[in-house]
Amino acid sequence: MKLFLKRISALVLAISFFLPLAQCSQKVGDTSPPAVMSASNAYEWPSLFWIAALLLFFWPMAMQLWGVMKGRRSWGRKAHWTEVGLSALRQH
Repeated sequence: MKLFLKRISALVLAISFFLPLAQCSQKVGDTSPPAVMSASNAYEWPSLFWIAALLLFFWPMAMQLWGVMKGRRSWGRKAHWTEVGLSALRQH
């Protein structure tokens, strides 16, 4: 069950990269559509910040895919420590 929850959480985080995070309201009398901000369009494409945002949202999915590819038997301590280290980095 724990593995299933980890995989679902990783999928939800990856999907949230494309979902709107904020929406700015319009000024009175302005007819333009409100500005919608998501993690995918927060930075311009070939930039260091865009790549960092992409990695922050997709590393859990990559770890889960790596676990599926390697199988349960070879999912060793090294992978778990990598996951713990990346989680600690994300908190700061």
